[in-house]
Amino acid sequence: MKHLDGLDLRSLFDSIDGSSISFGELSGLAVFDDASTIACRDSSGDSVILIACDNVEGSNLNRIEGAISTMGSRKYNVSVDGQIISGYFCSLSLSWRQPGLLGVFCSVVAGLVSTLSDEPAQSEVDQILLDYVRLLSRRDYATREVVLGLWGELRVIAQSSHPQKLFSAWRSDQRSLFDFVTDELKFEVKTTESSKDIHDFSHKQLTVDRDGSVIVSIGVISSNAGESLSDLIDAILSGLEFSDRRELIARVGETLGRSIEYLDEYKFVLRDQFGMRCVRSEYVPSLDISDIDSISNVRYSVDMSTCLIEFGFDLTTEQLDRLLHL
Repeated sequence: MKHLDGLDLRSLFDSIDGSSISFGELSGLAVFDDASTIACRDSSGDSVILIACDNVEGSNLNRIEGAISTMGSRKYNVSVDGQIISGYFCSLSLSWRQPGLLGVFCSVVAGLVSTLSDEPAQSEVDQILLDYVRLLSRRDYATREVVLGLWGELRVIAQSSHPQKLFSAWRSDQRSLFDFVTDELKFEVKTTESSKDIHDFSHKQLTVDRDGSVIVSIGVISSNAGESLSDLIDAILSGLEFSDRRELIARVGETLGRSIEYLDEYKFVLRDQFGMRCVRSEYVPSLDISDIDSISNVRYSVDMSTCLIEFGFDLTTEQLDRLLHL
């Protein structure tokens, strides 16, 4: 896999000399040495990523969704470092009318391109185009709570020395009460910006399988010096199988909706040295509801401060692997 970072891609676009572009031509910079991916500006000023592909009909992949567009296989002549590169490429474009989206465009494209194998089949490239439109054409924004929850879950995956195993367990069953379900354990991750470890739970999260589940409490502070969602995605991608790399990007996009525009801007640091603490569910306070079968959708907030002090432990990489029996 050829890894690509969103910030590196952004710097390439900033380096392209738009003054040398004439109508009908593209001027670009090779993202990889083999020029299999090229960052370009076209004559109108649109930002374009070209991905080498087969000479096959791809008209069904030609899409325009607002500021973004894709085009299936076609022949391009691109000036790269004074040399003309001629070949067949698929393209992903961002309109010059939306310069504020260039950061997320670079982050999303970098993530998708990083999922390609070294010699990708045409079907892989086609899927990139479809995923790109799907990820950047959403209309709803995520709440702050959703963003925090996603950041915490990705932080736990990145913490593991075996991210593939945790990713496979992440939201694997949408009907599950827990964020992660493995053969060994169930994890529920709670992330807060509060100075106290107060988290919202469904009653069943604290009463179903109390002996076999763990609550991870993450306290964070918003900081420009912190880790962004993009940083966490980059840290996880290299540890995943090819098929799961694309799935990671897709899940992030589905969770964030239009908030994916701020992929590089949501940055958090752990609140303190105890920012990631873990405790078995059996030690977390819960309500005693005798006739629970007659009651549904019971939720409440729990102050976990005391149980974390008395029974909790730091969620280090070593401790996480131990919990997963690795």
